[in-house]
Amino acid sequence: MKSVAGMIVVFIGLYFIAYSDVIGFFAHKTLLYIALGLCVFMLLAAAAFLGTPFSKPLIKRRGDDNDKDSNVS
Repeated sequence: MKSVAGMIVVFIGLYFIAYSDVIGFFAHKTLLYIALGLCVFMLLAAAAFLGTPFSKPLIKRRGDDNDKDSNVS
């Protein structure tokens, strides 16, 4: 019975999306460019914070200098 109630909520949400034309709003080109720009920015931020397989992180995190095997490559 819980899954039936969940599906009813999902279908009400889909009806709301179709009725309010949210998809039409997301179809604007400017929104596409903003979303692509945000994705690229977040990927670069993640690469700077976490590092890449070929480099160390650009941002120094707490405890990184306490690693005992940090000089081992």
